[in-house]
Amino acid sequence: MDFSEEQKRVIETARDWGYFRDWGKTRLDLWKGKHILDVGMGGGPHSVAYIALGARKYSGIDPAVGTDHVRDYRSQEDESIPEYHAFPYSPEEIMQLFPQIKLYSGILEDFVDELADDPPEVVGMAVVTEHLRQPREVMDGIWKIMEEGGVLFFSHANYYSWVGHHENPRTVEKWDKKNKRENTVVDWKHLDPDHHRFSDPNLNRIRMGDLRILTDNFFDIIEWKGAIVAKERLTEELRKKYHYLSLSELLTQTLYVTAIRRSKPLGHEMKSIHFFHPPQEILMQTDFSHENLDTFEYENSVYFSKSNTISSHSNNDYGGLKLFERLKEDDVLTIIKGLKKKIVTVEGVSTPEGSLTRVHIIEEVDRLIENFEQDYSNWTIVEVLRDGERIILE
Repeated sequence: MDFSEEQKRVIETARDWGYFRDWGKTRLDLWKGKHILDVGMGGGPHSVAYIALGARKYSGIDPAVGTDHVRDYRSQEDESIPEYHAFPYSPEEIMQLFPQIKLYSGILEDFVDELADDPPEVVGMAVVTEHLRQPREVMDGIWKIMEEGGVLFFSHANYYSWVGHHENPRTVEKWDKKNKRENTVVDWKHLDPDHHRFSDPNLNRIRMGDLRILTDNFFDIIEWKGAIVAKERLTEELRKKYHYLSLSELLTQTLYVTAIRRSKPLGHEMKSIHFFHPPQEILMQTDFSHENLDTFEYENSVYFSKSNTISSHSNNDYGGLKLFERLKEDDVLTIIKGLKKKIVTVEGVSTPEGSLTRVHIIEEVDRLIENFEQDYSNWTIVEVLRDGERIILE
């Protein structure tokens, strides 16, 4: 797409502020060339990035639209830049320069009828679901807005993980053990009822299992993938203390979900589910102490390389490496990412000195993936065939 000089200036400003780097922009396989509705997208700059990267049309909705409360990701590297301040271009100026962009100030529930008049083909939510006060109403609204077969994709920052507190430290590696503030939230302290994050109205504390029931009611789930962190911090003492939470809840930092709109909701019974601040006495009714940490199942999360290799993502403690060790020459792998599926053949497995195990494939990677620069990562191995028979993934 050709852009005017003024449009290019807006695009480069959004790029400079960091709006081209988030996970949603990597899912061109879902939204490129389509009308996308972005729910909970902040003050507006995300819209420019999506259009620049190939979305046909963009609709975005968030209470921050029209305010000075716009995230500036440059602040992560430069402390002199405020984390939130006014974007140089107002929503009105953005929409005037880009007619294919429509920005709404408010919450989705208030615009369902208007959005349904021009239904999006794709709806995205990037780390929004953990903040919703009424997640059931939002999912119902998205279902009403979309037409049958529309695609929903979202990432969910799980409250019950090591970093579910939404404060620093954001990773175990960046934990400053001399920082008193950080020491008040690490190692799942935010799960205690008297912790300041436990009653935070901006975090709904929805449980992952309940989120899955809610999503499944309106959408056929194609991909439900978790990024695992902080396994090394889960001591036996902490495991006993939080026995009412599953290992998946305690270790999954972020969920990545892709789903297709159902023709009609399944009618799941959800009256008894607390989607906002589930009472502690209800949480305590479950017991997952029987789960064995040593055999905890990891996602085979991998990425392609242009050198005809597959490597393992680190966000699952290199969970893909567990599978790599079992692969042999001529094994046939089925690898998925959202709605896309690839079949590849193992040419060999190697472990270079000082490096991690990697799988070499026969197929040309550039021919497998059309938009390699944007689409090479976050694939999952879902099936392995050896001599025509499926081997079990562990």
